Amino acid sequence: MKDASKKSTASTTAKIFKEAPNKQSRAVAVSKRHNHLALCSNLGKVSIRSMEDFDKKLQTLKDAKHWSEVAKYSPNEDFLAVGAHDQVLYIYKIDADTH
Repeated sequence: MKDASKKSTASTTAKIFKEAPNKQSRAVAVSKRHNHLALCSNLGKVSIRSMEDFDKKLQTLKDAKHWSEVAKYSPNEDFLAVGAHDQVLYIYKIDADTH
C-alpha cells in the first residue's frame, strides 16, 4: 500500500494472508452486458475491471468513506449500486458510450 495513513477498520480474516487492505475485496458484481467486474475494497474504493483482462482498470470510484458490503448492477445493467459502511448507498450510471 502506498499510503500508510489509510487503514481499514473493516473486520477481516484476510490479515492472516498478509494482504494490504486495498487488495482485499469486500464485494464483487459482474456486468455481462458491459463486460465489467466491480471490486469493492476494504478502503471504500470500487475498481471497475475488464472481464477480458482483470489487470485492466476501466475506472476507480472513490466516493465511499468506509468499506463497501454490497455491490449490484441493476437488471438492465445501466446502473451500479454500492452499499458502504458510511451508511450511504452510492448509485452510478454507466455511460453507454464509454462503459
